Amino acid sequence: MGRSVDGAGGGRGGGRSIPIDTISFTDAMGRLNGRLRLIDGMIPVRLEAHGWYVRVVYPGDLVLREELVNGNVEFQLVASRGFPEDSLARLRTKVRE
Repeated sequence: MGRSVDGAGGGRGGGRSIPIDTISFTDAMGRLNGRLRLIDGMIPVRLEAHGWYVRVVYPGDLVLREELVNGNVEFQLVASRGFPEDSLARLRTKVRE
C-alpha cells in the first residue's frame, strides 16, 4: 500500500492528502507518454505515482518530480534540507530523457 502527503503545497492537490504509490518503470513511462527523465549516471531507488506527478526517488532523499504538461515533460529536482545547492544545480544539468 502507498503513503500519502499533504497536497497543500500547491499544484493540483487542492489541500487534501494525496496518495503516493510505488509504480513500475513501465507505468512511469506510460504516465509520461514514454518521456521519463532520469539523472545520468544515477540509479533510482524507486518510482512513485503522486497525483498527477511521477516521482523518481534517488538515494539521499533526492527526488526528480515529473509531470506531463501539454505533451511536454516538466521536471523539478528537489533534495532534503542541507543538500548543497551547487551539487543540486550540477545534478539538474544531468537530467536526461
